[in-house]
Amino acid sequence: MPVLGITGGIASGKTAFTAKIAALLSGEIFNADRAVRSLLESDAGIRDRIRAEMGEEVMSRDDVVDRVKLREVIFGDEQKRRKLEAVLHPPIRSLWLTRVAERKAAGDCGWMVIEIPLLYETHAELHMDIVVVIACSSETQLHRILHTRNLSESTALKIMTAQFDQGAKIQKADHVIWNDGGFDHLTAQVELLAGFLKNAHG
Repeated sequence: MPVLGITGGIASGKTAFTAKIAALLSGEIFNADRAVRSLLESDAGIRDRIRAEMGEEVMSRDDVVDRVKLREVIFGDEQKRRKLEAVLHPPIRSLWLTRVAERKAAGDCGWMVIEIPLLYETHAELHMDIVVVIACSSETQLHRILHTRNLSESTALKIMTAQFDQGAKIQKADHVIWNDGGFDHLTAQVELLAGFLKNAHG
C-alpha cells in the first residue's frame, strides 16, 4: 500500500492538491488539520491541557478552543507553540499511523494520502513512501492568507516565518508542485504526477 505524504506552507494549496490527486489515485485521505479540529472538539482532556498550557485567553465561553486566538498566542511565543505541538502532534500521529497499519493488515493495496503541514518538522517522512511538497512564492502565499483567512498580516507573517524553510522542504521532497498559477495550472501538474505515480507504484 503506497503511502503518499503531502506538505507545504500555509496557503500553498495543499488541500486542493490533496483532493485532486487522491481522486485520481482512488486514495483515502487523512488530513491532519481536520483531525486537529476534530480532536479539539471531541477530546475534553486535550482541551484541558491546552487551557493549562496556553491560558484561559484561548478558550471561548462555551469551553471551545478559539483557534484564531490560539494562533495569535502561539505564533507570538515560540515556547508556547512548541508546548502546543507537544500536546497535539502525538495523538494526531497515532491516528494516521493506526489507519495505515489497519489498511496494511487488511491487505489493502490502495493509496493512502496523508496531508500534514508539519510533515518534515515531525519527521513523518520516515513513514512515507513518497513525499510531495506544494510550494509557491512568499508573495502569493501572503496574498492568499490575507484574502482567505481571518488573520492579520502580522500573524500571517509570523506563521510563515515559524514554518520549516520552503527551500529545505523542496530539497527533501520526492516531487514538487509549484502552485503560483491558477486552477488549470495546478490541475495539469496533478494529472501529470498522478500518471507517473500510477506507473511507478501501481
